[in-house]
Amino acid sequence: MENKDDLKTPETEPKTDEPGAEVFEAPAVEPTPVPVREESRLAKFGRTLMKWMIVIGASFLAGVLVVYFAFFRPAMERLNNDIERWSTESQSMVTEIADLQGQIETLEPMEAENEQLSQEIDTLNLRVMILSVINDVTNASLSLERENTAEARVSLNNTANNLAEIREQLDPSMQQVVEDMESRLEITLDIMERDPEAALSDFSILTANLIKLENDLFLQP
Repeated sequence: MENKDDLKTPETEPKTDEPGAEVFEAPAVEPTPVPVREESRLAKFGRTLMKWMIVIGASFLAGVLVVYFAFFRPAMERLNNDIERWSTESQSMVTEIADLQGQIETLEPMEAENEQLSQEIDTLNLRVMILSVINDVTNASLSLERENTAEARVSLNNTANNLAEIREQLDPSMQQVVEDMESRLEITLDIMERDPEAALSDFSILTANLIKLENDLFLQP
């Protein structure tokens, strides 16, 4: 059995072209260092500015979010609530106005009827005043015929005021008639003690004029 040591290949000896030639080793080549390019001031400023812009942008965005959630969003919610409330109130007011308009339309015929009734009442009051003055003058004439001038004056206490009120309620075209009655009453009161006969004549004329006025106002067709 062969010995393993015997099977080993003998180390190859470095060959030389020529016997006795010298072996020269190549010098080691050192890598040339690449010069590091220094960063310019403008580049440094740009990088710094970019960082600050990012920080400022983030801060601004955070501020916007804070303002939105803390102020703007609640304010918008309150505004929406107010708008909804105003809309509800407006609808209620529109309904109320429609109801009032309906009431007005219902009351308008009644108002016209009430106005007509009021005019009729004024007319009746005017006629009552004229008849009251006729009654006062008639009573004064009867008292004067009995030679009771004091009683005659008592009967005419309110006659002058009633004539003035009658005149104010008449049309201008008829007011002069009542003014003449007022003047005749004043003269009659002045002469009643001195000349009862003349006073009785004036009472008769005054009564006739009052009856004619009443007929002209209320008895004409």
